[in-house]
Amino acid sequence: VRSSGLMFAVDLGDEERVQNIYKVCLEKGVMLDWFLFDWGSVRIAPPLVIREEDALKGIQLLLEAIEETR
Repeated sequence: VRSSGLMFAVDLGDEERVQNIYKVCLEKGVMLDWFLFDWGSVRIAPPLVIREEDALKGIQLLLEAIEETR
């Protein structure tokens, strides 16, 4: 995991896994993005005004998606 402020990159190893996690997250209502230069990582860039409960919910859904795609 790399970060700067509220921007994070989670290295997941390969493009196929990132795409699968991306699809599962969209189904759960979480929008993610990937990097143009690093297809093996997921980018997390929440708004600076995100509420703590919304951030925690998004993190939980991302963790579920990661677990589901193992």
